[in-house]
Amino acid sequence: MFGSVILDVAIGLVLIYLLLSLVSASVREGISSLLKTRSRTLDQGMHELLSDAQLVEDLYNHPLINCLYRGGDYATARAKRQLPSYIPSKSFSAALLDLIVRGRDVESALAAGPEGRVITTESVRAQVGRVGSARVQRAVLTALDAADGDLAEARANLEHWFDSTMDRVSGWYKRNTQIYVFCIGLLIVVVADADSFSIARRLYTDPAMRQEAVAIAGSRVATDTSAQVAASQLRRIDLPIMGWQHIGADSLQGRAKLEAYGRHSLNALIGWLVTALAISLGAPFWFDTLGRIMVVRNTVKPTQKSPVEASDDRQAPPAPVVASAPAQRTDVASAAPVVVVSGAPPAGDFVPQAWAGGHPQGGVL
Repeated sequence: MFGSVILDVAIGLVLIYLLLSLVSASVREGISSLLKTRSRTLDQGMHELLSDAQLVEDLYNHPLINCLYRGGDYATARAKRQLPSYIPSKSFSAALLDLIVRGRDVESALAAGPEGRVITTESVRAQVGRVGSARVQRAVLTALDAADGDLAEARANLEHWFDSTMDRVSGWYKRNTQIYVFCIGLLIVVVADADSFSIARRLYTDPAMRQEAVAIAGSRVATDTSAQVAASQLRRIDLPIMGWQHIGADSLQGRAKLEAYGRHSLNALIGWLVTALAISLGAPFWFDTLGRIMVVRNTVKPTQKSPVEASDDRQAPPAPVVASAPAQRTDVASAAPVVVVSGAPPAGDFVPQAWAGGHPQGGVL
């Protein structure tokens, strides 16, 4: 019983962390869309990769990349925060090789005409000096050497180089996102007064609240649940969150009210930090955790609710047979005396009895 209560409390806490993570992630996505964080991070990654501001601008202005965003040329789109948030690796390698072989002026009619140079491994090696960045030149030459004259292999090597850098850029974005989510989560936690320790106490002492939390968890809140749905789920669980009314400071005035809020904040500070850290782990983490805990609960709970019953095959041992004084009779055929035990069938009418499992005298009598 005690173990099942602890398990249900854990399910309630994980459910709260999941729902608050969904709310925090929704707020973070809204801020990211407003500030164009992804496109700015990609732009920083391109400067890190190419180490040449002019080459970055020329690459963004190339038709294969320019079609991915609005706003005209690179400078205008960057000022308006309309740069793309994603560049395919195939577009990057094709645009880079085209700039090397046919020149960095994408408006040149001569380079774009029928007499324009053909992109081959030989032409790329001959024109690689057009790239202003020595680091990019070395990367291109290394890709050509590893391809051993195969242009498709050289393109694949450049795409791998680009993808490796973009993986690092994604790491920047995820780390920054985690910091933002923690800050947003801490703000939500303070406003909602979502103290992990207070929530755990309420879940432990209130069976109805635990049952409601487990019921919601059993419905498996989907990872694409919106912030509004998550907030409504939180309101269904009558936990001490979504407000400060429960501390009883509404009836106080002036300094006494401030002192009441201050005392409560100090008492709840560690619980707030725990909740904010839990939120920063993200909704996918808590969704997976909730699924695992529910599997454990569904495995353990039936045994606790329904104790193991004795098998129907186990019969009560029969009452011991008490032998009476033997009586003798004379058999007509053999004239030999036969001992007959009272309660047992005659020798000529032998009937085997069923096996009485566990009885010291069990077996065939």
